[in-house]
Amino acid sequence: MGLQTLGQILSNRIIRIPDFQRGYSWEEKHIEALWNDINNIAEPNLHFLGVVTFQNVLEEELEKFKLEIQDPDITWFYDNDRALITINNTNYCLNYIIDGQQRITSLMILWKAISNRFYTLGKNHKASEIDSKYLFAETTSEDSVYRFGYSANIPCYSWYKGNILDDEKFKDLELETFYTTRLKKSKDYFEEKLKQFNEPQLIYLVEKIEKYIKINVYELEKELDVSLVFETMNNRGKPLSNLEILKNRLIYLVKVNNLIYKDINLHDKIIETWKFIYENLGKNKNRILDDDEFLRAHWIMYFNHNDRNDSDFKRHKDFLFDEHFIKNNTEINGYEINKYCDSMKQSVCHWEKFKNNSFTEDWSRELLIWNEKLDRIPASYGKFFEPLILAVLYHLYNEDDIADLVLVFKQIEKHNFIVYLISCHNSNQNRAFFYKKANQVYIIKQQAYALGTADSDIAKKTRTCQNIEMFKNEIIENNEHYFFDWIGIKYFLTEYEISLNSSFKYLASKFSVTTIYTDDIKCNWEGFKQDKKGNNIGQENKKKLKYTLGNLVLCEKRNDNNFNANFKQRCYVQLNNSRTFGLATGIENELEVAKNDNWFPTSIYDRSLKFLSFLNERWNLQIPETRFLQIILPNMNIENFH
Repeated sequence: MGLQTLGQILSNRIIRIPDFQRGYSWEEKHIEALWNDINNIAEPNLHFLGVVTFQNVLEEELEKFKLEIQDPDITWFYDNDRALITINNTNYCLNYIIDGQQRITSLMILWKAISNRFYTLGKNHKASEIDSKYLFAETTSEDSVYRFGYSANIPCYSWYKGNILDDEKFKDLELETFYTTRLKKSKDYFEEKLKQFNEPQLIYLVEKIEKYIKINVYELEKELDVSLVFETMNNRGKPLSNLEILKNRLIYLVKVNNLIYKDINLHDKIIETWKFIYENLGKNKNRILDDDEFLRAHWIMYFNHNDRNDSDFKRHKDFLFDEHFIKNNTEINGYEINKYCDSMKQSVCHWEKFKNNSFTEDWSRELLIWNEKLDRIPASYGKFFEPLILAVLYHLYNEDDIADLVLVFKQIEKHNFIVYLISCHNSNQNRAFFYKKANQVYIIKQQAYALGTADSDIAKKTRTCQNIEMFKNEIIENNEHYFFDWIGIKYFLTEYEISLNSSFKYLASKFSVTTIYTDDIKCNWEGFKQDKKGNNIGQENKKKLKYTLGNLVLCEKRNDNNFNANFKQRCYVQLNNSRTFGLATGIENELEVAKNDNWFPTSIYDRSLKFLSFLNERWNLQIPETRFLQIILPNMNIENFH
């Protein structure tokens, strides 16, 4: 159909986003690029916005539109393979948008923001012109027909009307999903940009959009399967996620293979399931959960992987789209589609609680605590436990099982600390084993047995992988700054702080690890220049003392590095403005250090042994003192020091 302006596209169309489409997924970078493109248009050059593909609504789908648009003065008819609607003597073709909906939705949001700005400036006639030309078609009733929007069975349908187009009838609707969050952010972005625009600037902006933005318009032939076309078009704009493509694939299989299960409408079941999934993934607006990460975790849990090796677990997309959910797979019937949807729906509830740590305290405060610890393990060590955790949560039927669930979380935390942070194994150690275990636990019908199996297997793998010699090599041979460079130091010191103050909450932006004794050339620390025999300690030994475990402390980030001439100044500094800071004003593990009268090499030694006791008790280890001393102060005889 060639190049058209948005005004030309909307002049004779009522457009809806079909239910197999994903929701709005543009991020700020995409919106910003669109805004910049519009502002950088140099007249009289045209700006090509891309391709938009439409499909004429089939006759059998007219009922969906009639449910949305209920006006007795509107005429509906089907002519020449086109569904048409007559509003105020004007015929409009009913279209589904198959490709390009992100761009068109963004432009519609911009038009609404421009309209709102005109209203704010008191230029109601200008705002009304935009509303009637781009946003809705006037009817004889109080209800307007929106020129562009979502199909009525899509969760964003009413929310878009109320929160983007400001329809008062839908204003009170609360629906926080992955997609509605991004719709709102886009509207906020445009409205913020337009705040400083006066009337002439707005008029000029409208002129550029209307005259110089061109869109290449295509219409699909009736014979083409629209859902399959949609899937193959995933190569322009922001790519579809695998989860979004899977929804479309399931709809396609139900349609092409005529799948049925009891009296359930499987098409609607898929739509409702994906609606529920995205509502949960977007529940926390500050931490929208990755949809493909959830899909992969569920795939690992749901399917049998006994014959797979570690590298096979990267190919979940190949399995889902090329091997399993395909037209010729006779195992895919109505029952399997229904079961898969039920599993996805139940799983996403647990996934959201686990990933956002939104377990209520009615479940167990301990569960919240231990889940937070898992999230704090550095470098995502043990992340592969997530499908297993999902499987365990899936079978949680009652609160009596929560105590056993906490034990599983404790075992995972212990595994991750000992296997990765102490024994320094590679991050893929035990990964394939626990991926397979996720499905084995998932298919177990008895929750108590499932929890017990998971707990036992994790404990066995932890014992098998414990290796203090690897820890020694990591600290002494691989780390230039010994314990200060240890990847587990923040986690270890945070756990120690929690042992002193159970209400302590760690924030990476607020806390850091620092040394107590420092070998700065300006400093004059008693006991760190010569040993008891009068021999110089030497730079190498000073370095060992500075960066060993007992000389490290977790503290609030503050600018006190210049106040370390001696231990007293390290503990307490008062500036001219009477502000005080230092170890004596910090958190519990700092206060513990500040109670010392002075700080000697032997103080570091004693504190290191205290940490050994904590380490053995907290993670149920049995590291002997003699072995530990070879790691904290290698080749040093502490008896020679003050």
